[in-house]
Amino acid sequence: MLPVGDYIHGFQLVMESAVGRQHQVLRRYFWHPSLGTGCITSSGFVLQPNIQEREFGRYAPSLEGLDPSTVCMFYLDFCRVAHDYGIYVPACEEFRPEDTFSTIECGDTPTARVPKFCQSQVPRWEVIIHHHLKRDKIIPSSHPQANEIKHNPNGYEALMLLISPYSPSFIDNGILIKPHPQQGRRSLDDHFRRCEFYYYGQQCYLNTSHNWTDALHLIRFLDSCQNADVLCTLYNQERHVPVMQYKFTCERIVATLK
Repeated sequence: MLPVGDYIHGFQLVMESAVGRQHQVLRRYFWHPSLGTGCITSSGFVLQPNIQEREFGRYAPSLEGLDPSTVCMFYLDFCRVAHDYGIYVPACEEFRPEDTFSTIECGDTPTARVPKFCQSQVPRWEVIIHHHLKRDKIIPSSHPQANEIKHNPNGYEALMLLISPYSPSFIDNGILIKPHPQQGRRSLDDHFRRCEFYYYGQQCYLNTSHNWTDALHLIRFLDSCQNADVLCTLYNQERHVPVMQYKFTCERIVATLK
């Protein structure tokens, strides 16, 4: 067991992941002498001590769409790749309206995000992130702040501009009052996961609920799919037959509709 003094006691952030269920983030990073010049950040990833800009540029993801679930998955992949190649980026949960990320504080204070020995690396991190975001086809041109993202030399501020319009923490972006997602050209698997993300976001920030066993909730999902009339008719017929009810449980809905 590590001594208590080896922990950095940072801020406390309470995150609600479901109705009546909360998680507390008690510190921004953890460092121990055995990690050398690396550390474990608030994202849970290990920040590697050596910067490998070329490898980061090769494996860093591009943003394929602008719905909240796609932006969230993009940032999680971006965060993982960045830490693997020695570049710090804040955790997705740290994107809040009161944070601007204009500077990344280093030290052992409650507001610091990385250890003091990382201070000299911050300017380089900013430039590397900027170099990636300004490349063609990394950010969709339909993003409302695409030009500002590409031309902002501070990569952390550019990330703020990228994430904030699609983060549920920014309640003025209108995401949570948008209509139910439609399947469009997405596969049924992708559409199902996207709707799940939508339901969880509504549940966490608007205190709503979604129940896959509720007929009205399921019909609403079916209405958003391709061939909705056929699917709804099929569901209404088969949900009254006991031997067929298993088909429309949450675990089997995607396989059934295929």
